[in-house]
Amino acid sequence: ENTMPDLYSRVYPQNDSVLWDFGTWQPDAVVINLGTNDFAKDNPPQQEFSKKFKDFVQKIKKSYPTTAIFCVLSPMVTDSYPKPQQKRSTLNRYLRTAIYELSQSGSAVVHYMELSEQGQFGYGCDFHPNKQQQQH
Repeated sequence: ENTMPDLYSRVYPQNDSVLWDFGTWQPDAVVINLGTNDFAKDNPPQQEFSKKFKDFVQKIKKSYPTTAIFCVLSPMVTDSYPKPQQKRSTLNRYLRTAIYELSQSGSAVVHYMELSEQGQFGYGCDFHPNKQQQQH
């Protein structure tokens, strides 16, 4: 029911009354690895996905104005199943477009990188990356 933008401010995901104090600590970097579940069934509409992604990045930037933000393409998203949907290529395009738009608007600089697609080292629990994939 709750997405990461909903949970982001919470200390405990299941409790919306205990919120994190963003002034207590400034990280060197924030890494965003989202989109896998958004593409679990059908590919979401680009406009809707991009708006929510950009809003979330701006929320993070508001909390941590000097912190570097890195967006990664998940290793769990693939073009090979189901083939016609080209999920990995589509998510890659959505993220790159949203990051470009954030950069052009001057609202945030987001660094982008792709994590290698899992499977070459086998799988972990519930098709998540295993130790060798994480080390790679």
